[in-house]
Amino acid sequence: MKNRGTKKKGLAEAQVQGFEFGLSGTHLVFSSPVELSLETPNMSDGVALDLMTMHAGDSDFHTGGLSVSPDTLCNADGTATIPGSEVVVKNGKATFYTCGASLFTMNPTGGTAGSNDLKILIGDCAQVQIYYNNLRQIYNTDPPLTGCAGTSPGSWAMLRIGGVTYGNSVDGVTATAWSTQTTTGVTMGNTYTATSTMTRVVGGRTYTLIVDWAHTAPNKYFTWSYRVIIPAANTLNVRFYMGNDTTVA
Repeated sequence: MKNRGTKKKGLAEAQVQGFEFGLSGTHLVFSSPVELSLETPNMSDGVALDLMTMHAGDSDFHTGGLSVSPDTLCNADGTATIPGSEVVVKNGKATFYTCGASLFTMNPTGGTAGSNDLKILIGDCAQVQIYYNNLRQIYNTDPPLTGCAGTSPGSWAMLRIGGVTYGNSVDGVTATAWSTQTTTGVTMGNTYTATSTMTRVVGGRTYTLIVDWAHTAPNKYFTWSYRVIIPAANTLNVRFYMGNDTTVA
């Protein structure tokens, strides 16, 4: 899925920017909207941007499935109940919502041989599968297209808040589900970045786990970092866990 934003007419010079995320060649449809928040360091607050998207199978860019309202819902066909195609920069960011596209693949044509390095699949809940020499490097199979369902692959991120573990249940570890989860990514040339964001509401407070991923082909490695946002007035012990059941082929 590709999105592009253009400066509104009347400015001295129009600009077009785009990014790609989702599963290559597949039009994914979300049951609930995915929030996308893009930093706009070269634009002042109040600047309006046009939004357009192109799903797999589309012949051109259009505005279907996009919204700028946090109250939008998603219809079964991937359209938004509150459609919108113009976003205003606020606090240095352009924030909008999409009902279509969640599995993000870094270097989708790679991973088949040592010469084309890695292919990295990242699920909604920060599950990861790594292909090298056309072989999986994490036990079991690939992450699901959306959500945290199942125990595959053997990769997971969890928060332990107080005495309860939150995340997806895998390998004998029973966890309470996240409140929300999503992964979005951006492709710029041979550089791929993605962000997995998981939240859990506990005692009326929202705890957030963010995992950032980065890969530049043809490097045979990638990097990730994590951030845990703990709400004000929290009194619970909070721990972060990241597990990977490696099966290095």
